[in-house]
Amino acid sequence: VHIGTVDVGGMKREEAYQRVQSALEELTGSGIQILVQDTVEVIDPNALEFGLDIEGAVEQAFAVGRTGSILQQLGGRITALWQERDIEPPITFNQTLLEQEVADIASAHDIPKRDVRLVVKGTSVSVSTDVSSGRIIPRDVIVAEVSNSLRRLAGHPITVALQEDLPSIDPATGEDAVHMARQMIARPLSLTFEDAQFYAGRER
Repeated sequence: VHIGTVDVGGMKREEAYQRVQSALEELTGSGIQILVQDTVEVIDPNALEFGLDIEGAVEQAFAVGRTGSILQQLGGRITALWQERDIEPPITFNQTLLEQEVADIASAHDIPKRDVRLVVKGTSVSVSTDVSSGRIIPRDVIVAEVSNSLRRLAGHPITVALQEDLPSIDPATGEDAVHMARQMIARPLSLTFEDAQFYAGRER
């Protein structure tokens, strides 16, 4: 019988409690390492308000083969001889804080892409096609991996492979270009000849 990845088979309650307690202290003490290329980032479970009901987890483990009818108990114990039983420990953590931790790591390693966009310079509007792909951390994948590590009480390093983020046409730049053009039209027209300047408002 395992509580997460902690083997408590054949132990007394006190022994199982101590084994899970040691695993919890190791996990919260060392954190969960995130390997991003040549960099090691660490997510601290304590910063996620991580908690574990050790007594509840041990009780769940000891309930295997000890609940139900006599035949059910006997069947559970016989099955446990050749088939491992994994108990998911009753844990709590703040999902929002975890997502923020992963976002902070991503912001430090993401390489932004360059999209096709409209560029306004003076009175000219051009299409900038100096595009390039970006490289980004798959945030949802990392959140899921860390969540799984917490549920399994396993602090094994998580290796992250940056994903390619292909460039695209950004419609928002079109709206920006229109806005800038309207601002230019709304401003007075300034004419300069030698040392003289002439202004003409839009209404003129």
